[in-house]
Amino acid sequence: MMDERAVRDAMTCLRASDDLYERVMAEASGAGGAGRAPRRRGRAVPLGLAIALALGVALATSGVAYAALSGVFGAQVWGDHGLGETVTWSSGAEGAPATWTQSFGGVDPESLPLR
Repeated sequence: MMDERAVRDAMTCLRASDDLYERVMAEASGAGGAGRAPRRRGRAVPLGLAIALALGVALATSGVAYAALSGVFGAQVWGDHGLGETVTWSSGAEGAPATWTQSFGGVDPESLPLR
């Protein structure tokens, strides 16, 4: 850090007030000014509250995950995807109904080319 004389000379060149250096150094050292105690902004969260919040967040997250994975979404993602089945549906349009068919099948690992 700069020495006191260099800072004082710089303050004089800037035409700062005479006590500016003392005020700046008092604020930087945490004294908060002339005779004042340092100010704390905010306060620490009690340990019990922090643990309770963490537990609440963990339980809420796990509950949502369980509900999502055990419901219809989980069945669609991890369930049987209809391998070996055929699904047929048609549109309900009057005059020219259309029917679609989709077959689901698997891949035989023996038929894949080896690298």
